[in-house]
Amino acid sequence: MLLGGSAPAPEIALHFSDAFTVDKSGFATRDLAKPFYFDLLLPDHAAPVRFVSDIGTDFDVWLDPRVPPGSEGAHARSLGFKITADEDINVKDKIMLSPVLHSSAHRIDLGGGDTQRYFSFDFMLDPAYEVPRGWLLHMQVWQCCNGHPPFTVHVTPGHDKNGPVEFAFGVTDDAQEAAHYGIFSTIYRMSVQRGVWNRMAFRLNPQPDGSPVPGSVTMWFNGVEKFDYHGFWGFQPGHADPVTHQPFTSHLGIDVGIYRRRQAGTQIIYFDNIVYGRSLR
Repeated sequence: MLLGGSAPAPEIALHFSDAFTVDKSGFATRDLAKPFYFDLLLPDHAAPVRFVSDIGTDFDVWLDPRVPPGSEGAHARSLGFKITADEDINVKDKIMLSPVLHSSAHRIDLGGGDTQRYFSFDFMLDPAYEVPRGWLLHMQVWQCCNGHPPFTVHVTPGHDKNGPVEFAFGVTDDAQEAAHYGIFSTIYRMSVQRGVWNRMAFRLNPQPDGSPVPGSVTMWFNGVEKFDYHGFWGFQPGHADPVTHQPFTSHLGIDVGIYRRRQAGTQIIYFDNIVYGRSLR
Protein backbone atom coordinates (compact mmCIF):
# COMPACT_ATOMS: atom_id res chain seq x y z
CA MET A 1 0.00 0.00 0.00
CA LEU A 2 2.92 2.38 -0.59
CA LEU A 3 3.34 3.43 3.00
CA GLY A 4 6.32 5.01 4.66
CA GLY A 5 8.43 8.13 4.76
CA SER A 6 9.28 8.07 1.05
CA ALA A 7 5.63 8.22 -0.05
CA PRO A 8 4.48 11.55 -1.52
CA ALA A 9 2.34 13.77 0.65
CA PRO A 10 -1.42 13.60 0.05
CA GLU A 11 -2.96 16.10 -2.33
CA ILE A 12 -6.08 16.33 -0.15
CA ALA A 13 -6.41 15.58 3.57
CA LEU A 14 -9.63 16.43 5.42
CA HIS A 15 -9.34 15.75 9.16
CA PHE A 16 -12.46 17.42 10.49
CA SER A 17 -12.53 19.64 13.57
CA ASP A 18 -14.56 22.50 15.02
CA ALA A 19 -12.41 24.84 12.92
CA PHE A 20 -14.39 23.67 9.85
CA THR A 21 -17.77 25.25 9.05
CA VAL A 22 -20.71 23.99 7.01
CA ASP A 23 -21.82 27.20 5.29
CA LYS A 24 -25.61 27.19 5.61
CA SER A 25 -26.00 30.89 4.90
CA GLY A 26 -27.81 30.25 1.61
CA PHE A 27 -30.22 27.57 2.81
CA ALA A 28 -33.17 29.87 3.50
CA THR A 29 -33.06 31.59 0.10
CA ARG A 30 -32.10 28.71 -2.16
CA ASP A 31 -34.10 27.97 -5.31
CA LEU A 32 -35.95 24.74 -4.51
CA ALA A 33 -36.42 24.03 -8.22
CA LYS A 34 -32.68 23.64 -8.82
CA PRO A 35 -29.83 21.57 -7.36
CA PHE A 36 -28.24 23.44 -4.45
CA TYR A 37 -24.50 23.96 -4.07
CA PHE A 38 -22.86 25.11 -0.84
CA ASP A 39 -19.47 24.92 0.83
CA LEU A 40 -17.54 23.26 3.59
CA LEU A 41 -15.29 26.06 4.81
CA LEU A 42 -11.80 24.95 5.83
CA PRO A 43 -9.47 26.39 8.47
CA ASP A 44 -6.88 29.05 7.58
CA HIS A 45 -8.90 30.25 4.57
CA ALA A 46 -8.01 27.19 2.50
CA ALA A 47 -10.11 26.60 -0.61
CA PRO A 48 -13.59 25.35 0.36
CA VAL A 49 -14.94 21.94 -0.56
CA ARG A 50 -18.26 21.75 -2.41
CA PHE A 51 -21.49 20.08 -1.33
CA VAL A 52 -24.39 19.41 -3.69
CA SER A 53 -27.98 18.49 -2.90
CA ASP A 54 -30.60 17.54 -5.45
CA ILE A 55 -34.00 19.12 -6.01
CA GLY A 56 -36.41 18.48 -3.14
CA THR A 57 -33.98 16.46 -1.01
CA ASP A 58 -34.77 16.52 2.73
CA PHE A 59 -31.26 16.47 4.15
CA ASP A 60 -28.94 17.69 6.86
CA VAL A 61 -25.16 17.85 7.13
CA TRP A 62 -23.19 18.83 10.23
CA LEU A 63 -19.96 18.50 12.20
CA ASP A 64 -20.41 15.81 14.85
CA PRO A 65 -18.42 15.05 18.03
CA ARG A 66 -18.43 11.30 17.31
CA VAL A 67 -15.02 10.52 15.80
CA PRO A 68 -12.96 7.41 14.97
CA PRO A 69 -10.64 5.85 17.57
CA GLY A 70 -7.34 7.70 17.44
CA SER A 71 -8.95 10.97 16.37
CA GLU A 72 -10.34 11.90 19.78
CA GLY A 73 -9.85 15.42 21.11
CA ALA A 74 -11.78 18.39 22.39
CA HIS A 75 -11.89 19.95 18.92
CA ALA A 76 -12.18 16.76 16.82
CA ARG A 77 -15.27 16.28 14.68
CA SER A 78 -16.63 14.01 11.96
CA LEU A 79 -18.93 15.07 9.12
CA GLY A 80 -22.48 13.76 9.42
CA PHE A 81 -24.91 13.27 6.52
CA LYS A 82 -28.64 12.54 6.78
CA ILE A 83 -31.36 11.99 4.19
CA THR A 84 -34.98 11.23 4.98
CA ALA A 85 -38.33 11.00 3.16
CA ASP A 86 -41.83 9.67 3.79
CA GLU A 87 -42.71 8.81 0.20
CA ASP A 88 -41.45 6.67 -2.67
CA ILE A 89 -40.94 8.62 -5.93
CA ASN A 90 -38.67 7.87 -8.87
CA VAL A 91 -36.56 11.01 -8.47
CA LYS A 92 -33.09 11.53 -7.06
CA ASP A 93 -32.25 12.39 -3.46
CA LYS A 94 -28.69 13.60 -2.93
CA ILE A 95 -26.42 15.21 -0.37
CA MET A 96 -22.77 14.68 -1.30
CA LEU A 97 -19.39 16.25 -0.67
CA SER A 98 -16.86 16.46 -3.52
CA PRO A 99 -13.37 16.14 -1.99
CA VAL A 100 -12.02 15.60 -5.52
CA LEU A 101 -13.96 17.87 -7.85
CA HIS A 102 -13.92 16.77 -11.50
CA SER A 103 -13.07 20.33 -12.53
CA SER A 104 -10.20 20.77 -10.06
CA ALA A 105 -6.46 20.36 -10.55
CA HIS A 106 -6.63 17.21 -8.40
CA ARG A 107 -9.01 15.33 -10.70
CA ILE A 108 -8.19 12.03 -12.38
CA ASP A 109 -7.62 12.69 -16.08
CA LEU A 110 -7.93 9.81 -18.54
CA GLY A 111 -6.16 11.83 -21.19
CA GLY A 112 -2.73 11.97 -19.58
CA GLY A 113 -1.77 8.39 -18.67
CA ASP A 114 -1.29 9.30 -14.98
CA THR A 115 -4.54 7.77 -13.73
CA GLN A 116 -3.72 5.85 -10.55
CA ARG A 117 -4.82 7.49 -7.29
CA TYR A 118 -5.46 6.43 -3.70
CA PHE A 119 -8.57 7.49 -1.80
CA SER A 120 -9.33 6.59 1.82
CA PHE A 121 -11.69 7.59 4.61
CA ASP A 122 -13.12 6.57 7.96
CA PHE A 123 -16.88 6.07 8.11
CA MET A 124 -19.59 4.92 10.51
CA LEU A 125 -23.20 4.00 9.87
CA ASP A 126 -25.45 5.52 12.52
CA PRO A 127 -26.99 2.94 14.90
CA ALA A 128 -30.41 3.93 13.50
CA TYR A 129 -29.30 3.56 9.84
CA GLU A 130 -32.14 2.03 7.78
CA VAL A 131 -31.57 -0.43 4.95
CA PRO A 132 -32.82 1.28 1.76
CA ARG A 133 -35.67 -0.19 -0.28
CA GLY A 134 -34.19 1.07 -3.56
CA TRP A 135 -30.79 2.00 -4.93
CA LEU A 136 -28.46 4.07 -2.74
CA LEU A 137 -24.74 4.81 -2.84
CA HIS A 138 -22.23 6.37 -0.43
CA MET A 139 -19.26 6.92 -2.76
CA GLN A 140 -18.87 7.43 -6.46
CA VAL A 141 -16.13 8.08 -8.96
CA TRP A 142 -18.01 10.27 -11.43
CA GLN A 143 -16.93 11.07 -14.98
CA CYS A 144 -17.93 14.48 -16.31
CA CYS A 145 -20.48 15.30 -17.22
CA ASN A 146 -23.43 12.91 -17.53
CA GLY A 147 -24.51 9.29 -17.23
CA HIS A 148 -23.77 6.79 -14.49
CA PRO A 149 -20.62 6.83 -12.34
CA PRO A 150 -18.08 4.24 -13.51
CA PHE A 151 -17.32 3.13 -9.92
CA THR A 152 -19.66 3.10 -6.92
CA VAL A 153 -19.95 1.88 -3.35
CA HIS A 154 -23.65 1.22 -2.97
CA VAL A 155 -25.97 -0.49 -0.50
CA THR A 156 -27.95 -3.61 -1.39
CA PRO A 157 -31.70 -2.84 -1.07
CA GLY A 158 -33.80 -4.86 1.34
CA HIS A 159 -37.30 -5.13 2.78
CA ASP A 160 -36.28 -5.08 6.47
CA LYS A 161 -35.06 -1.61 7.35
CA ASN A 162 -33.43 -2.96 10.50
CA GLY A 163 -31.79 -5.90 8.73
CA PRO A 164 -28.09 -6.34 8.00
CA VAL A 165 -26.41 -3.72 5.81
CA GLU A 166 -24.50 -4.96 2.76
CA PHE A 167 -22.14 -2.82 0.69
CA ALA A 168 -21.69 -3.71 -2.98
CA PHE A 169 -18.89 -2.39 -5.17
CA GLY A 170 -19.67 -1.87 -8.84
CA VAL A 171 -17.98 -0.81 -12.06
CA THR A 172 -19.23 0.03 -15.52
CA ASP A 173 -17.81 1.06 -18.90
CA ASP A 174 -18.97 1.77 -22.46
CA ALA A 175 -19.67 -1.89 -23.25
CA GLN A 176 -21.62 -2.50 -20.03
CA GLU A 177 -23.72 0.64 -20.47
CA ALA A 178 -24.51 -0.25 -24.09
CA ALA A 179 -25.64 -3.77 -23.14
CA HIS A 180 -27.23 -3.14 -19.71
CA TYR A 181 -27.73 0.55 -19.14
CA GLY A 182 -27.53 1.52 -15.48
CA ILE A 183 -26.63 -2.00 -14.32
CA PHE A 184 -23.22 -2.15 -12.68
CA SER A 185 -20.94 -5.17 -12.72
CA THR A 186 -20.67 -6.06 -9.03
CA ILE A 187 -17.09 -6.95 -8.13
CA TYR A 188 -17.44 -7.47 -4.36
CA ARG A 189 -19.98 -7.54 -1.52
CA MET A 190 -19.51 -7.28 2.23
CA SER A 191 -21.57 -6.76 5.40
CA VAL A 192 -21.05 -3.53 7.36
CA GLN A 193 -22.00 -3.16 11.02
CA ARG A 194 -23.88 -0.14 12.33
CA GLY A 195 -22.37 2.03 15.06
CA VAL A 196 -18.75 1.00 14.37
CA TRP A 197 -16.01 3.10 12.78
CA ASN A 198 -14.19 1.52 9.84
CA ARG A 199 -11.50 2.67 7.43
CA MET A 200 -11.86 2.03 3.73
CA ALA A 201 -8.98 2.64 1.31
CA PHE A 202 -8.92 2.35 -2.48
CA ARG A 203 -6.32 2.23 -5.20
CA LEU A 204 -8.19 3.52 -8.25
CA ASN A 205 -6.89 3.16 -11.79
CA PRO A 206 -9.64 3.76 -14.38
CA GLN A 207 -9.01 2.52 -17.92
CA PRO A 208 -11.93 2.50 -20.39
CA ASP A 209 -12.58 0.05 -23.22
CA GLY A 210 -9.91 0.36 -25.88
CA SER A 211 -7.11 1.16 -23.45
CA PRO A 212 -3.83 -0.76 -23.95
CA VAL A 213 -4.28 -2.53 -20.59
CA PRO A 214 -7.26 -2.96 -18.23
CA GLY A 215 -7.69 -0.75 -15.21
CA SER A 216 -8.00 -1.85 -11.60
CA VAL A 217 -9.62 -1.18 -8.24
CA THR A 218 -8.09 -2.47 -5.01
CA MET A 219 -9.84 -2.05 -1.65
CA TRP A 220 -8.54 -2.41 1.90
CA PHE A 221 -10.96 -2.54 4.84
CA ASN A 222 -9.41 -1.73 8.20
CA GLY A 223 -6.01 -2.49 6.69
CA VAL A 224 -6.98 -5.87 5.19
CA GLU A 225 -7.13 -6.26 1.41
CA LYS A 226 -10.63 -7.34 0.40
CA PHE A 227 -10.44 -7.31 -3.39
CA ASP A 228 -8.08 -6.53 -6.25
CA TYR A 229 -10.18 -6.16 -9.38
CA HIS A 230 -8.63 -5.89 -12.84
CA GLY A 231 -10.82 -4.88 -15.77
CA PHE A 232 -11.93 -1.95 -17.89
CA TRP A 233 -13.93 0.77 -16.17
CA GLY A 234 -14.67 4.37 -17.09
CA PHE A 235 -15.77 5.80 -20.41
CA GLN A 236 -13.78 6.73 -23.47
CA PRO A 237 -13.52 10.53 -23.63
CA GLY A 238 -15.64 11.77 -26.51
CA HIS A 239 -17.94 8.75 -26.48
CA ALA A 240 -21.60 9.60 -25.94
CA ASP A 241 -23.81 8.16 -23.23
CA PRO A 242 -26.26 5.78 -24.96
CA VAL A 243 -29.32 7.45 -23.39
CA THR A 244 -28.42 11.12 -22.84
CA HIS A 245 -26.32 11.19 -26.05
CA GLN A 246 -23.96 13.64 -24.36
CA PRO A 247 -20.19 12.99 -24.66
CA PHE A 248 -17.97 12.20 -21.72
CA THR A 249 -14.86 14.23 -21.00
CA SER A 250 -11.62 12.74 -19.63
CA HIS A 251 -12.19 14.24 -16.16
CA LEU A 252 -13.17 12.16 -13.11
CA GLY A 253 -13.93 13.30 -9.56
CA ILE A 254 -14.84 11.56 -6.30
CA ASP A 255 -17.90 12.21 -4.12
CA VAL A 256 -18.97 10.85 -0.72
CA GLY A 257 -22.27 11.16 1.15
CA ILE A 258 -25.73 9.83 0.34
CA TYR A 259 -27.22 9.54 -3.15
CA ARG A 260 -30.39 7.51 -3.67
CA ARG A 261 -33.77 7.06 -5.28
CA ARG A 262 -36.25 8.96 -3.11
CA GLN A 263 -37.82 6.42 -0.78
CA ALA A 264 -39.49 6.27 2.61
CA GLY A 265 -36.78 5.90 5.22
CA THR A 266 -33.73 7.54 6.75
CA GLN A 267 -30.00 7.01 6.34
CA ILE A 268 -27.32 8.66 8.49
CA ILE A 269 -23.59 8.20 7.91
CA TYR A 270 -20.45 9.88 9.29
CA PHE A 271 -17.10 10.46 7.51
CA ASP A 272 -13.69 11.54 8.74
CA ASN A 273 -10.02 11.58 7.71
CA ILE A 274 -10.62 11.76 3.96
CA VAL A 275 -7.27 11.45 2.16
CA TYR A 276 -6.46 11.49 -1.56
CA GLY A 277 -3.26 11.38 -3.58
CA ARG A 278 -0.65 9.25 -5.28
CA SER A 279 -0.03 7.07 -2.21
CA LEU A 280 -1.58 5.97 1.07
CA ARG A 281 0.24 7.31 4.11
